[in-house]
This record gives sequence, C-alpha cells and structure tokens, in this order.
Amino acid sequence: MSVKGFDKKQVPIAIGSIVVVVAIMICILIFGKTTTIPTPSATTGNEESTTKQDQTTTTTTTEYTRATTEAQEFKNTGSIIVQGTRAMEIFGKNEPGLQRYAGYINTFAEKVPKVTVYMLLAPTSIEFYGPEEYHTDKRSQKIAMEVAYDAITAKNVKPVNVYKEIERYVDEEYLYFRTDHHWTARGAYHAYVAFSKVAGFKAIPLEGRKTGTFDTFVGTLYAWSGASILKENPDYLEYFFPKTETTAYRYPNGFARDEEAIPMQVINENPPSGKYTCFIEGDNPVTKIVTKANTGRKIVLIKESYGNSFAPYLCDHYDEVWVIDPRKVNQGQNDIDLPTFVITHDITDVLFLNYMFATTTPQYIDPFLKLLGN
Repeated sequence: MSVKGFDKKQVPIAIGSIVVVVAIMICILIFGKTTTIPTPSATTGNEESTTKQDQTTTTTTTEYTRATTEAQEFKNTGSIIVQGTRAMEIFGKNEPGLQRYAGYINTFAEKVPKVTVYMLLAPTSIEFYGPEEYHTDKRSQKIAMEVAYDAITAKNVKPVNVYKEIERYVDEEYLYFRTDHHWTARGAYHAYVAFSKVAGFKAIPLEGRKTGTFDTFVGTLYAWSGASILKENPDYLEYFFPKTETTAYRYPNGFARDEEAIPMQVINENPPSGKYTCFIEGDNPVTKIVTKANTGRKIVLIKESYGNSFAPYLCDHYDEVWVIDPRKVNQGQNDIDLPTFVITHDITDVLFLNYMFATTTPQYIDPFLKLLGN
C-alpha cells in the first residue's frame, strides 16, 4: 500500500528537520531569545577621546559604569580596589576619630565666636561605585559623615552635607576620576552648590564659564596600585574658571608676608607639575586670592588636595579667598596660629573641607591640630 505524494527517500530529511526544530526550541527555553552579551568595549567609549563638545553629555558612560560595577569582579590590593577600569580607596569608619575631628573644629570655633565656621566632608568614589560590601555598615561614608556632623556643638559651626547633592548627579555626570582619588571639577562643583545653600548665596552655573580640558590624565590610584588597566584607560580632566576677575599669590614659606608673595593663577592651563595642579597650582602652604566680587566677605579654606578643585568656585562670592594646607605650614618657621590669623585678617568665614580619609589620618590630623592651636 502506498500513500499518494509520499516518497520514502524523504524520511531521513524529515526526521532531521524535526530534530533541528526540537533542538532550537530547547535552546530558546534554556538560554532565552538571544545569547549575545554586550561587553564593556561595546557599551562605553574611551574617555580619552572625549572632546569639549561632548563633555556635558556623558550620561551613557557614567550610567553604564555604575550599573555594572556591582556585577564586575574586583581585585583587592590591600588598600585599593581595582574593578574594571576604576580604582577606589577602601574606607573604614573610625567613629572615635570622626568625633574627635568635629571636636577640634568646635574648639576652634569657640575661639572665634563672631566668625561663621563650616565643616564639609567629601565622600569618595567607592561610596557610589564600589561593591555594596565596601560602602555599607562600617564602610559607609554616609554614616561616617553623620557621626561627625552629629558631634558639632559650637553655635557658629554649620555642617555642609554634600552627599545628597552629589548622589543626585553621580549617574549623570563625570564626578570622580577612575585613575585618581580626587573628585573632578564637576564633583567639586556640586559640593560648592551644597555649600552655597548653607552659606546663603546663589551658586553660579558651569554654563557660561571659561573652561578647558586635558584629554589624557592618569592619577594617584594608578601610581599607588600600578594597575596597567588604569594607564590603558586614562581619565580626562576638566577645569572651570571663576566668573569674577582674580589676582592670586602663593606663599612658599607659609607666612603671608607681602615680600614673600609669588604671583600665581587660580586656574593654570600650563600646570607647574601634574595636571591636577592646574587648580590653584597645587598644594601650597598659603594661597591668597583677591577678587572683584565686592561682597564684603572673606574666607579661609582649610584643606588637603580635595579642596584644590573647589577653591576656584569661592572666588565669585568672597573679596578674599585664603587657602591653607595644614600639611605645608608650621614646619618650624613662620608658624601660623589659625585663630590669630582669622582675627588679624578680618576673616568672616572659615571652611574646613576634607575628604573622608583625612579626618582620621595622623599625617593630616597632627599638623591640622597644630594649625588650630590645640
């Protein structure tokens, strides 16, 4: 008996087709509709090639970076995590140290009761980009900041909590370097916005400022870790000029005598050493910036290098901006006593700006205490 239209030679072909179809259906059930997995190189561009025209549209790059950080493997080098193309310092909360730091500022503020004193703590990149275990519980910088701010008791001390302001933009803008431990000029800008709200003036937007970029920048975290992937994927560095005209001087010996003043630039487009020194020409003992802001206010900024990219923004709101780095003064000659300095120079505001690691590090705190007269 035969069936019309059926050819026995077609049986192997038919069976083979059925096997292929079944195999495809099994693959779909197991693996889903696609097995193509995007890689970092396919998703984000190389920041080194970023130009001035597209610096304000880095949303795609930063969103990808943060979204994938939790999933990426990381290497712990002891004090630094290297994860993908980003390196981050490992933070650990020192509650007694944070309370002592706030206490030092309380004591100083009581010596200058007519001066408004601000305390601003700067979070670092690991708080926003690191694996969860490195920014929660005892490693949470947010909690650590609250410990320090809660310890403020002097009536003339105002805390400046920049955390929320920075967190709002951390997925949208280029706020922290990947190869360096500092925030970028944009990160410093959002801290300045938070400060302006507490200090009682309106922050001036970045738009409309004179600006520039160094296309290739490799910073401290590469130097400390030696991770070749950081050098192969450099950062870029932006800078923004004050809107107000300025005249600036640095005092290499720490004591602000006119005969020792050396002219300098608030933003130096030909930095004296590394590219980060484009901001107030790096870590000098004492810097004096005279402006045409005509506000009747004078400020002293006490800082380590995190304050360098922040200082230029102050120029639009103060007639004088003094910058003092505790690590560079009081080296046995031309000592500075900060309460006396503030009174002598008719200072109206004092801002203590430190990144989280400096608050409990002896290399910073010891000269910090000497400057405060403690």
